[in-house]
Amino acid sequence: MENNNEVKYAGFWVRVLAWIIDALIVGIPMKMLEAILDIDSGITIVLSLILLWLYYGYAVYRWRGTIGKRVLGLEVLNYDLTSVTLQKASLRFLYSLITYTIVFAPLNMLVVLAFVYSSLIYGLYIILLLPILMILITDKKQVLHDYFAKTIVVDVSSMLKNTPRGTSIEEVTLKNDVDIEDTKYQENE
Repeated sequence: MENNNEVKYAGFWVRVLAWIIDALIVGIPMKMLEAILDIDSGITIVLSLILLWLYYGYAVYRWRGTIGKRVLGLEVLNYDLTSVTLQKASLRFLYSLITYTIVFAPLNMLVVLAFVYSSLIYGLYIILLLPILMILITDKKQVLHDYFAKTIVVDVSSMLKNTPRGTSIEEVTLKNDVDIEDTKYQENE
């Protein structure tokens, strides 16, 4: 029988799949917004950021994750497995903007340069993907924005596998004395 007394952090591929689901869900309204408004206008940028915050920031605060994460049984939580505040969810969203800007903005340029300097460019790809690849080397499987926001993404579905339907993660942590590693990183509330 599986030990449910430890935190199960979400792995790389399940988070990639959640990101793809979210990108599809957000991409359609974003393209509609761009079609309705002039893509270069300032109002489009502001409305896009509001829409992105509602999906990636407010949803994490309100439902502990985006639709992609929730469908896959993942939740964004504090280190002590409690829900994140609206402020922390908003900070995580801002940090994710930085993370994805670091990763994707230069990658567009590198695709063009890859035809000219291919071996050098592949090395730069790896360097630029480090904010995302952190998930493979950090103890809590965090990407850059999780690390800065002091949040974790937990595979709640596997932690709740042998519990009655409707059981919350808080009930599991209280009843089973779940092992929360690295308590020195927990925030003082």
